[in-house]
Amino acid sequence: MLSHVKMAVQQEYTLVWFLLTLVHFNNGQPQVVKFISQNFHSVLHWKPPIKTENSTKYFVEYLRYELKWRKKAECWGINNTFCDLTQETLPIDECYKARVKVDNGEWTYSIQFCPSIHTIISPPEIKLTPREESILVRVNHGLMIPHRTFKGKNRSRILDYKEHPGVQYTITVSIKAHDQVRIILFSLI
Repeated sequence: MLSHVKMAVQQEYTLVWFLLTLVHFNNGQPQVVKFISQNFHSVLHWKPPIKTENSTKYFVEYLRYELKWRKKAECWGINNTFCDLTQETLPIDECYKARVKVDNGEWTYSIQFCPSIHTIISPPEIKLTPREESILVRVNHGLMIPHRTFKGKNRSRILDYKEHPGVQYTITVSIKAHDQVRIILFSLI
């Protein structure tokens, strides 16, 4: 009986030691590093370390599948808890990772991010214009895909946007006349 009590107390101390160690080693690192992407505009976000100051500087690097880590110059030594990595996550059919650290700290890593899979596509804008015997429906998806282009004498890389060619909407119109329902389907691309 005494050995069971002793073992339970030892397990409690081990758990407390583990939790204190976890807090001690993680309190100086950024927390929950993740990409948030809407319409292929991809921004890395993180929560500040548990023990943080207003003057905390963050450093961001990103990795394209099987290549080396690259420093994001605009997000090197920043105070913000986000970094726009839209241009760095092109092409959109590749997968990426990112990492963030504070000065002299350990890196905190994001999970793998694939823009073509993980971006959230906004709903289209729909404008209805009533007419005498019909309604004009205008659908504007406005989805512009970021891509890199090279311009100028030094062939510098800039971010440009092209309309996404593969967006498709199905509009269903139901007309009730004399208890009959007629459904008209058409697609917009």
